[in-house]
Amino acid sequence: MTQIRTFDTDSVSRADLHLADYNPRTISKKMLSELCESLVTYGFVQPVVVRKEDGLVIGGHQRLAAYDALVAEHGENVLPGGVPVVYVDGLDDREVKILNLTLNKVQGSWDYEKLPIVVQEILDGVDLNIADEDLEVSVAGFDFAEINDLLDLSIQPDLGEVEPFEKISSGERVLTYRLPEEAADEVEAILLRFGADEFKKRSAALLKALRVAAETVEARQAEETDDGDTDHTPA
Repeated sequence: MTQIRTFDTDSVSRADLHLADYNPRTISKKMLSELCESLVTYGFVQPVVVRKEDGLVIGGHQRLAAYDALVAEHGENVLPGGVPVVYVDGLDDREVKILNLTLNKVQGSWDYEKLPIVVQEILDGVDLNIADEDLEVSVAGFDFAEINDLLDLSIQPDLGEVEPFEKISSGERVLTYRLPEEAADEVEAILLRFGADEFKKRSAALLKALRVAAETVEARQAEETDDGDTDHTPA
């Protein structure tokens, strides 16, 4: 019978927690600032995952980074009760690294039909249809421009189903390209031609464009293979 384990929780001194230098997750200054704001507004609602034997942090490096930033600005009393942790025991170094990657990777994705509705409900009564570059709006990590984009998603044309990166098979590769700035207009024109009206849902349109490109390459490779298999020996 399968059973899910539970672990002990506690509040400890920051000095008892040791960051994993191999942690692959990073955070931008903007996101760190938003995380600090979240900690101040809602509290330390998600404990840091720690190996009990030595205090090694497995999950929660960014929350600790935000806590450290708040301490540097406001002093130790920002969290007088100590850092909330959940202790995991019995894991060797390899298992800890696997859990670290799992906690960073398995976070789900947005449902872009429900997400705009939730954001709209949060912003009920707030007028975002204004042109004010100095306006600072942040809701759950979304800034003013992102909120407007989310609220506009419901009126976007149907781009069809786009295969997310998570479903790409092991025989395929995800490529990232760096383009010169002067090529931006041409790239945007291509994206718009694939249905990204008002340049929304750019990534979805880009995936479609890449899919067409991949199909074109496959077709050419198939033609070259067929030509190579043809016997050109004179009779």
